[in-house]
Amino acid sequence: MDEPEQLGTIGAEIIAKRVKQLRAQEGIPIAELSRHLELIGCKISPYEFDQIVDGERRIYADELLPLAYALGVSPVTLLMPDATDALDTVEDIGLTASAFWAWLRADEPFVTDSSNQRSRQHVEFVLRSHPTWKRDEYAEAIRAVQDSRGD
Repeated sequence: MDEPEQLGTIGAEIIAKRVKQLRAQEGIPIAELSRHLELIGCKISPYEFDQIVDGERRIYADELLPLAYALGVSPVTLLMPDATDALDTVEDIGLTASAFWAWLRADEPFVTDSSNQRSRQHVEFVLRSHPTWKRDEYAEAIRAVQDSRGD
């Protein structure tokens, strides 16, 4: 499998661009967003927002959920570049926008090649990535299909 060269740094760049874009779309002033975050227990000053958007400061893991909440989006939205077409290639990642979105949503593994291990890789990925209750739902559905077939 081809390894993405910039995966270690691209996340911060994507988040910074998405925060700037979403804030602009909604017309939310930085000071207002900062106040909203403080009300829900996350302190990011207006100065720190400027640093984030300028790429001088990264979002910490414990800031991602409150930031997504304050912007009215899912946390995964902050990790997904805004592509205009599903077949656009995500810069420095090597996946199409639709494949990257599927990976972020835990629908598909991060695969840039077309190996014949794809089915097994997909099942293993889902088993590792989905929560226990979701895996239990899959197992129950499989048992129901097997029972209906008499397997």
